[in-house]
Amino acid sequence: MKFKLFILLSSIFLFTASTCEKPFDIDAVDEPKLVVNCLFTPEKPLSVSLDVSRPILEDELRELTGESVEIVEPNGNIVTLNLETEGFDRKWFVDSTFYPEAGANYTIKAAANNFDQVFSNNTIPEPVNVLTATIDSVKVEKSKFAINNVDHYFDFNFQLEDKPGDHYYHLYVFRQKVHYTTNTGDTVYEHFDEYYLNDLMTFNNPNGLVYTDNSILFKDEGDQSPNLSFEVGFTYFQSFEAIRKLRFELRTVSREYYLFHIAKRKQELIAFDEFAEPIILFNNIEGGLGLFGGYSSVQIDTFTIN
Repeated sequence: MKFKLFILLSSIFLFTASTCEKPFDIDAVDEPKLVVNCLFTPEKPLSVSLDVSRPILEDELRELTGESVEIVEPNGNIVTLNLETEGFDRKWFVDSTFYPEAGANYTIKAAANNFDQVFSNNTIPEPVNVLTATIDSVKVEKSKFAINNVDHYFDFNFQLEDKPGDHYYHLYVFRQKVHYTTNTGDTVYEHFDEYYLNDLMTFNNPNGLVYTDNSILFKDEGDQSPNLSFEVGFTYFQSFEAIRKLRFELRTVSREYYLFHIAKRKQELIAFDEFAEPIILFNNIEGGLGLFGGYSSVQIDTFTIN
């Protein structure tokens, strides 16, 4: 399997998208529902956000009372999550000692006053390992998109472990911010030695891979080990920015996780098209709305760019 992809970390390029989704029936949505969101992984304690949906034609915010969130483990043991933080529009429930396991199926149950209990189940897929990863063909040139900026290009290639069955992936690209200070007039810029997701990213996607949230979604529906190749580009201010290292995080995600983010990206693509048919987000919460999806991740070696 061979993909060729161009990623440009720069100003967002607006796409025009069409869909074959069915038109949305506004009249069909008239009652608020519990909204449960949880992406769970062995690397972090399980955390769940709980709030309430708001009908399209209703302005009033509704408050939740009497909430409860439980996780049922494969052996039937019940873990009750505790309310940790409460924001303007949602509440977060967590058990800081509970780390879910890859390959195990979990059920989530949530309830609140005046709402029926909602539930869902999902599994964290076993991670698919990266066999090889390289970068090459590095080049630097004056930016075509912004004055006083520089475009930095390179090819990133990697091969995944060959595992039978269908697999779904979410690839994140992190750029290192280097610790130093510069003065530009009265402004002092300070940079730290840390990795972060760039705020802006676009790419030319000729092979059907999906970009979302400064990352890439793709799937492997065969039994061959995937080989991927990306031409990656960063746009930055050369006078006070520098690229030193890149880090890639590959998530092996559940099918439900993948379908949710695909639908979310479709919504983003039609955001400025008044006549586009509405896209309904994927939902796997029975009796409510939201996502309960598992993932496991591996970090691809950090690459130094000279």
